Amino acid sequence: MLGNIRFHRGWNILIAVIVTSLFLSGCGTQTPKVYRVGIVNANTSFAVIGEGFKAEMTKLGYTENENIVYIVENPAQNPDAIQSSVKKLIEDDKVDVIFGFPALEAKALYAATAGTNFPAVFGYGQTEGGNLVKSVREPGGSLTGVRYPGPEMMSRRLEMLTEMVPTVKRVWISYDENNPNMPASLEALRSTASSLDVTLVEVPITTIEEFGADLEARADLDDIGFDAILSMPDQFNTSADVFAMLNEFATEHKIPVAGGVEFQAKQGALFVNTTDLTNVGSLAAPLVDKILKGAAPGTIPVVTPEQRVVINAQVAEKLGITIPEGLLKMADEVIK
Repeated sequence: MLGNIRFHRGWNILIAVIVTSLFLSGCGTQTPKVYRVGIVNANTSFAVIGEGFKAEMTKLGYTENENIVYIVENPAQNPDAIQSSVKKLIEDDKVDVIFGFPALEAKALYAATAGTNFPAVFGYGQTEGGNLVKSVREPGGSLTGVRYPGPEMMSRRLEMLTEMVPTVKRVWISYDENNPNMPASLEALRSTASSLDVTLVEVPITTIEEFGADLEARADLDDIGFDAILSMPDQFNTSADVFAMLNEFATEHKIPVAGGVEFQAKQGALFVNTTDLTNVGSLAAPLVDKILKGAAPGTIPVVTPEQRVVINAQVAEKLGITIPEGLLKMADEVIK
C-alpha cells in the first residue's frame, strides 16, 4: 500500500516536471511581436522626414525586419491617390499604425481614421484652420502628430524679408488654393503684411502650369508688378522643379526669394526659414512608440518643431543686399 502511494506521488511529480519543462521551453521559443508600420509620403521633397523617423525608431529599440516592418507608400500628389494608399495600408497591409506626411497626407489620415479606433500619426500637419485634432494638448480621436507651425512661420518669413530688404513693398505669392495649409497661413501673412505696409500680390492656383503661366506673362513687362517672391507652404512651392522655374525668374529680374524648404537656400533663395525636416521625423517616432505600447493617440499631445533659418550670403552679395548683423548672428547657417 505504502509502495503504491509512493509510486503515484513520484509519477505525479514526474508529470509536473515534464509539463513545466514543456511550458518553459515553449515560452523560450515564442516569436516576438513584429510591428507593422505604414508610411505615406507623396511629396519627395519631404522624404527626409521618413529617414529621421526610422533613425529615431532604431534608437528606441525597433530594428527593421526584426521587430518592425515598414510598408512605404509614395502615391501621386493628389488627394485621391493618397487616400487610396492610406486605405490599402489599413485594409490590405493590416498595419498597426500609419505615419503620414506632410499636409495632404495628414488630411487623408484624418479622413480615414475619424470615428474609428485606428491609430495614426501625422508629420507636418497644420492644426490651425482644420479639424485634424481637437487641440494640441488633447488631440482626441485617433490622430496625433508633429505640427507644421505655418502661421507663425509665414509671418516671420515676411518680417525677415523686409528686415533684409526694407525697400520691398510688393511681394508675389502663388499658392494652391485647395491646400489645407492655406487658410490659416494666409490669414497670418495678410495680417503681417498689413502691419508692415506690404502689398501681397496673390496668385491662387490649382495646377503647376498656372504657377509658371503667371510668371511667364510678367516676364517681358517693364514692371513685373512685385519686388520679391515669398514661398508658400504647399506642394507646388516646395517642389524642386517649381523652385527651379521660380529661381530662374528671380535671377533674371534680380529680385530676392524668401524660401520655405532648406534646399532652396542652397539653390538661390536669399534665405529660408523652415524647420529641420529630419527632426520632424525624429519627433514623430516617440509618438508612434507610445501607440505601439498601447497609448491612445488622442491622449498624446501634438508636438511642434523649432524654426530654423538659413541665409545665403552669396545671393545677398549678388543682389547688393546687406544682411543686418543681428540676422546673421541669429541664423542657424550662413552660406558664404
